Amino acid sequence: MRKATLCLPVALLLSILLAAAALAQVPVKERRFVYGVNAFTGRDYVGTFYPPTVNTLYLLGDRCSIVSPRYTLLYFWPITNEYKADWDGLNETVTGTLEILRRGKLLHSLSQTKYVIQHPRGLDAGEVHLYIGREAEAQYQEFQRQRQAYRDRVWEYYEATRKYQEQLEEELAKGERG
Repeated sequence: MRKATLCLPVALLLSILLAAAALAQVPVKERRFVYGVNAFTGRDYVGTFYPPTVNTLYLLGDRCSIVSPRYTLLYFWPITNEYKADWDGLNETVTGTLEILRRGKLLHSLSQTKYVIQHPRGLDAGEVHLYIGREAEAQYQEFQRQRQAYRDRVWEYYEATRKYQEQLEEELAKGERG
């Protein structure tokens, strides 16, 4: 009887401590302006972002990289000592013109345009293509067409499998009847 009496308070204390520890891990997220970046690394494009504390973006100058002004939910993660973005919670595009400055002097103004980054052989195969503007729209439409064709083939396969199962069950039922 004594063991049962001790188990209940210990289990209750343990559940309270675990709940408190879980609540302590939730970071404070704030809606903030960031630059989402798909930066060319010399071989591939890597997605990252620059938090509001960064005043200068450094990218390779001889290749195209993508800079996307966004609002997202930003939080500081003390375990790794870095800012993190909750893109699933908020990923709002900011419209406007990007101005590239050198020592305060305007070098270029860039209008927003659509883009597509494709890895035709998979993310780890090394081959990557960047399409911009109308070419990006055409590539995206082709992707949509291929995805729909794939979905159609999968549906046809499952439909054929369903019909086969129905026929098999009918034949088995006939066999049981003699």
